[in-house]
Amino acid sequence: PINDPTTYEIDINDILAEPLIVRHEILPYQLLTGGGWTPLPPYCPPAFSCITKWKNRVWAADAADPRLLWYSQEVLPEPGGINSLPPEWNPSLTFRVDEVGRITALQSMDNMLVLFTDRGIYTITGEGADSTGQNTSLQLTQSSLGTGCIEPRSIVLTPIGIFFQSLKGLYLFSRTGGLEYLDFGANVEDVVATGGNIRAATLLEDRHEVRFVTNSAVAGGPLLLIYDYQHDLWSTAPLAN
Repeated sequence: PINDPTTYEIDINDILAEPLIVRHEILPYQLLTGGGWTPLPPYCPPAFSCITKWKNRVWAADAADPRLLWYSQEVLPEPGGINSLPPEWNPSLTFRVDEVGRITALQSMDNMLVLFTDRGIYTITGEGADSTGQNTSLQLTQSSLGTGCIEPRSIVLTPIGIFFQSLKGLYLFSRTGGLEYLDFGANVEDVVATGGNIRAATLLEDRHEVRFVTNSAVAGGPLLLIYDYQHDLWSTAPLAN
């Protein structure tokens, strides 16, 4: 058929006999008695403010409703293939966190999803809903109150935990759930305060280094902050053009 924008419906002649149509395989989505579909049909999600992956799913914070987490169906290889299907979303696959405030960053670590606000850190454990939108076991736990992440670009997962920038400087949220500042952020506190928000962060695992890029206000140009977590040493270097 040819699309006709002047009408809301188009007639289609399938030229197939009814018995032949009945014998055809039903598509993956089926309408349930009383309404609803199984499995949940794909849905166009809203814009997201931050995003990560955890337990074979993509997790993201709703940009318009920053206390609402969306998560995709499990991202698995296509039947009989090795390529993964794209993430599929549905409004039933969401998790509200009204009590924590505005979500500023997300990062998976070990068996938990770490959720940052600007003044707190929380962890989510459990399992998301199945393909029908049922049987979720997600649980939210508060890990820290008073210190959170103000810059999602500062988030970087390392073997010793998650580095992030707070209102007070650089912090480490360790794999044991502890919050550390004196050993990590204090050594570069003045540089971070002068440079403003961290613009990028990455892990160079083969060098045992975490690297941060500061604002261009530092020393008249972009600057690298380098932390060697094997030897517990900080250094700086100009960022090459």
